[in-house]
Amino acid sequence: MSFILGSKFLATYEREIENKPLNNVIFTSALATILIFVSLLFGIKPASENLAKNIKYKKELLNIERIMLEKNRKTEGGEILLRDNGEGVFVLNKKLPFKVDFDKFLEEFIMATSKSGFIVNRVNLIGVEKGEISISVELVGSLLQLPEMVEAVEQMERFTKIDWIRTEKNKTKDASILQMKVQTYIL
Repeated sequence: MSFILGSKFLATYEREIENKPLNNVIFTSALATILIFVSLLFGIKPASENLAKNIKYKKELLNIERIMLEKNRKTEGGEILLRDNGEGVFVLNKKLPFKVDFDKFLEEFIMATSKSGFIVNRVNLIGVEKGEISISVELVGSLLQLPEMVEAVEQMERFTKIDWIRTEKNKTKDASILQMKVQTYIL
């Protein structure tokens, strides 16, 4: 049995397969085996790998969805609390602001002390450390108005603490010089 390439190739091939039924079975079986192997190699294996990856991604996405739903529930609870206590949060942000805003604090401080008749002579920023702002202030005013001035400072919009107050007698009879250290806070 010799195969000649060219125009006689198909004729010889048909004759060999048709004349011998065993060759027909072997050829068909071999062709089917090769087709199954090729389909497994190039079709089913990549499809099964993609299926495994998709299952893994689906599990990850379901886990992320579960986490997001839990966070959403917590956020909704926070929104309800904020809605119910929004006014208190607004007041807290005024009492303990997020940024220093030193000019606004000084303006409020000067207004509070001037209501009791004190005049601010000098202000020195001592330092800002861990949410605490320390200030040294020199005031001129009557010692009789000191309790009123301390109360006005304590009633300021921002939390303000007076660490100490020192007094010096001024040359005039009506006024004294006060030096005080004041602290205010930020978040």
